[in-house]
Amino acid sequence: MSTSTRPRQGLALAISLIVPFVIGGLGAMSTAGNVEGWYAEAVKAPWTPPNWVFGPVWTVLYVFLGLSFWRAWRAVDSKARTTGIRLFLAQMALNAIWTPIFFAGYPSWGESAFWQGAVIIVAMDVITWLTIVQFKRVDITAARLLIPYEAWLWIATSLNIYLWLNN
Repeated sequence: MSTSTRPRQGLALAISLIVPFVIGGLGAMSTAGNVEGWYAEAVKAPWTPPNWVFGPVWTVLYVFLGLSFWRAWRAVDSKARTTGIRLFLAQMALNAIWTPIFFAGYPSWGESAFWQGAVIIVAMDVITWLTIVQFKRVDITAARLLIPYEAWLWIATSLNIYLWLNN
């Protein structure tokens, strides 16, 4: 890497890491009051992790998301890279809207917040898988960094659907 590209790579890495945390922070703000409110009283899946697990898990996943995006962003330009980046950004947009729809939407929207959340998170599952497929073509590490996120999304999907069907 030449000296002239180091500042840009550093800026790209910083942006890649900051954006997922901003999205996560905005999502966390929409859960305020709801985790101890209606969510505490909801009928949850038996496999629901304790509330304290979510913060550390999402912190690690946001780092992995940022590193994955950064690796793909700096890869050689190709159709797979462009498609992967577009898919990545699409799933991040869905990630940004899922939390406020799911947590802030209920109870004012009633059960529709649960089914709307389920539709969004299933779309995230599919788009993230497609992102992994595209990133694998340009940077295998970028693809592998998304696997824990995809696994966590499937857990979250099952929790969302359980809440929808049981509340």
